Amino acid sequence: MPATQGDRQPRRESRGYAWVKRDSVATNAGGSEPLPVVTNRYALDQATAYAGMAHHGRVTRLPSPRTMLDGLRDDPFSTLPMDFKVTWDETQLYDLWTTRLSYWSGQNIRMKEKAFRAAMRHRTSFEALILGYCARWKPHLDGKPNGAMIQYYDSQVQFALSRQGANDFDDDSLSLSFTGLILQEERFGDKQKTQLYAQKAKNIQLYRKSQPMDNACRSLLFFILCIMKPPSQSISMGEKLQLVDLLHTGDRFMTEHATKEYLHDVPRREDTFHFKSPIYQLLSSGPRPSQVPVESRNYVVNKNTPTMEWSRTAALIYIVLALYDYRGSKNKTARFLDHLHYLISKHDLDRNPACESFIFFLVEESYDADLKQPNRAWQTNELLNIHKKLPSDLQFRFNDTLLSFLTLVPPVNPVDDFEEKLNAVIINAQ
Repeated sequence: MPATQGDRQPRRESRGYAWVKRDSVATNAGGSEPLPVVTNRYALDQATAYAGMAHHGRVTRLPSPRTMLDGLRDDPFSTLPMDFKVTWDETQLYDLWTTRLSYWSGQNIRMKEKAFRAAMRHRTSFEALILGYCARWKPHLDGKPNGAMIQYYDSQVQFALSRQGANDFDDDSLSLSFTGLILQEERFGDKQKTQLYAQKAKNIQLYRKSQPMDNACRSLLFFILCIMKPPSQSISMGEKLQLVDLLHTGDRFMTEHATKEYLHDVPRREDTFHFKSPIYQLLSSGPRPSQVPVESRNYVVNKNTPTMEWSRTAALIYIVLALYDYRGSKNKTARFLDHLHYLISKHDLDRNPACESFIFFLVEESYDADLKQPNRAWQTNELLNIHKKLPSDLQFRFNDTLLSFLTLVPPVNPVDDFEEKLNAVIINAQ
């Protein structure tokens, strides 16, 4: 149910982001649960000037637009940056992101919200991910060229990145800035630049110098990498072995998990992936009706890219790797399975089954510290990129085999049969 005005608590003071000048206002800590409120337009109040970063010139800030972001009790910001130098209305770009941008599975509102909030921590990451991306998307929607807008945001971001030390980037903001550039180039630009930016963003996450404020930046980078087309189509023998090893791994722990003793100790293991469970509905193959109304489907991005299928495959791989990691602890396995149910319930994925949101929040690893394994996300992405290069019939068989392991039902086709067919594909391609 949408939040009413009475439900909302007084807006509290924004945190000390690099591009925000703090005002002297009283703070009031709100609750911890988000209350998304979605509307189709912005109601903007009176602007207040603030001192932005040196290279952005004179900028002002406006109170948060009345979108889903406005009803958050734990909203970590209270303002949005506005640039006096531009001759266009930047709120139109905000609107494209918050109320228009969709995948075939739907708007994935909470995932977009997390990305929006993370981008706001630094003006450059906000320009790269929100403003710059939507500036490049806008001409595809209205057919009106806006080269000046695109060039402006690109030059601002590139200039800021060339002066990283002067602009006080933290690891998250820097990684998110490159993630925004990945998204732009992957969908509208140069695929070689995409790979360059992807490597830079990933290196920042792998060799970061500071603790993350949250895992939204890493999750968004992982998600964008998941829905990118692979840079090559050939499969090496080493890559083949990685896929086959994963299937053998699943086969081994399925045998252990299927015993009466194990199911007695971990009853969640049997019902979590049951045929009628919400998680099964997310992970199983097959066509899915779109959650986007017909009149809004021009806002669906990547229409010719199977983002839903790739997200589903990523989730299957990630869960199998996680269960393998916890193979020595029934307690860890049970808590991980509880977390899967928690994600489904918290993000309403039982009513709005969006695989894109599921893998995004799954990789956030918002569970106990002893369950976390950051490298699992990158291993998942590596295996997914190999999977993308398989023929469609082998893609289906690979996914079906992993799902069989999760449901504790022996797969129709043995792993050795998959390996034999994959060997034939590799040999024929040589």
